Amino acid sequence: MRKFIVISLVTGILASTGVARAKSADKPSGEILFYSERGGKGQLFLLDFEGGGVRPVGRSGSRPDHYPQWSPNGQRILFESYRTGGWHSWGMDPDGKNPRRISDFPGGSTQHYEFDASFAPDNQTIIFINNFDLYEVSSKDRTPRRLGPATPALYESAPSFAPNGNRIVFSGYQSTDETVHLYTVDAKGENRQQLTSGKGWSLAPTWSPDGAKILFYSDREGSLELYELDSKGGVPRPVLQPDAIKEAGFGSTKRIDPWDNDNGAVWQYRASYSPDGEWIAFSRQVEGDRELFISNRQGTEIRRITHHKGHDGMPAWRPSEQN
Repeated sequence: MRKFIVISLVTGILASTGVARAKSADKPSGEILFYSERGGKGQLFLLDFEGGGVRPVGRSGSRPDHYPQWSPNGQRILFESYRTGGWHSWGMDPDGKNPRRISDFPGGSTQHYEFDASFAPDNQTIIFINNFDLYEVSSKDRTPRRLGPATPALYESAPSFAPNGNRIVFSGYQSTDETVHLYTVDAKGENRQQLTSGKGWSLAPTWSPDGAKILFYSDREGSLELYELDSKGGVPRPVLQPDAIKEAGFGSTKRIDPWDNDNGAVWQYRASYSPDGEWIAFSRQVEGDRELFISNRQGTEIRRITHHKGHDGMPAWRPSEQN
């Protein structure tokens, strides 16, 4: 789609942060928000490519904060937390300040949980999943409303707005035949279209910055890998190439039940494009730990960017537009 940049990263590691230093200007820029167990307790951290450092963001409650996502302008962070009882979606500033629940469901906080929150391009509207259905809420009015009709046979997860705001992509588990495919709906939650078909499960979709492609996980070839799909559908292509995978030092990953909340499911299902669309950040099991990696769009160059005992995962690249 866009020209890929061949990256050149030296293998030296910063002892204090566990981040690989780049050799020259041919390196990714910006910041990646991610989940980590460094420090003894799981929480969110921010990796700065320019400064080469890693710092914690916010403070988790009784359980770790999960699944960070940026607003399109890079001025707000969404995440999942159990800090007030029950799993809910929260927002906070990039420095971890001003955390608050995104919604105010009637009936109390323990009856309605919010998962997989994501911003619309307007930086105000937030979509999320409640009881496996798609909902939206405004940062100005925290009263949620369901988008489109209820879908009892289709369990929706991981919704993401297209950059132009016209479509929402999500992963849907069809209980009637136990398939998991990618679907899109319009901004009102209507006019559903199925994008993937065939064998394998399609999980955790995210749009490329120009909206032309959708990145997602699938085990359609037996191993759980990253794929890229045209936003209108078609035949997905595997992103990471076999030679690059072998050189990076990790092997195949078996399919993981997305409804199973073990470590594999929690750490695996997130990947993120860089703001220019030239890079992809993802996590992978290697040497007994889950670490962060980046790859060029063609999947021919893979580099590990964290070296830390424990889990590093759920990367979210900060958008370059910060206004």
